[in-house]
This record gives sequence, C-alpha cells and structure tokens, in this order.
Amino acid sequence: MYKIIIGFFIFNDSGKLVKISYLIQKPENFKNKIVFVKGEITRVCEGSGCWIEIKEGENKIIAKSLDHKILFPKDFLGKKVEIKGILREKIKEGEKCYVHKESGEKSHKCPKPEYFIEIKEAKIKEE
Repeated sequence: MYKIIIGFFIFNDSGKLVKISYLIQKPENFKNKIVFVKGEITRVCEGSGCWIEIKEGENKIIAKSLDHKILFPKDFLGKKVEIKGILREKIKEGEKCYVHKESGEKSHKCPKPEYFIEIKEAKIKEE
C-alpha cells in the first residue's frame, strides 16, 4: 500500500526569501539556484500530491517533488507553506506525473509550467 509522507523541515541554509513575483519576472537570475518562497497552497496534485501551486498576492508558481519524497494531501488547500527548492526550467519528459495504480489512483493531468520549483524541503505554517 502506498503511504503519503510529508516532509517538514527547518530551513537552515543562509538563503533569502524570494517573492514569487520576482521569480516570475526574473527567472534567469534564479535558474538552477536554491530559492526560498512562501505563500498559500491554491492547488494540489490530484494524484500522489507531488506538486502544489503556491500563491503570493496575485502571483503563482508550481512547486514539484521530483523524487516524490515530499507529498501533499489534498486537504492542504488554503494552508500557508514555506518551500526551499531549486528553480528549474520546464518539466522534462522523464518527470511526468506519477500514478500509483495499486492504490486506485487514476491518470490525471499535471501542469507544464515554463519554470517551477523543485521541492527540497517544505514546511506547513500553522496559523
């Protein structure tokens, strides 16, 4: 049976928080670099929970766990999140949505953003 595991970590790198609006405007400045973002979860992967959409103000970005070590339950919609990850350009063919058929999961569409954050650590903020 497949279990959903969520990683909660304390960010210990000396990185600075980057506004999502700035990532969107200047992605080349951050491409393949570690970034820290925070915002509200507005969408969650319908399958295994391997990606989320994060909103800060009117700006949104996709954050995805490529190794499926950090997964988000669907009931995390609306929760505040802090993400540490690497800004990547486009999801490659080998990084398609993963479907856990043994758990009854159905095929679904995943977003294909121009840029996304490869999740390395995530922390849900309790309000």
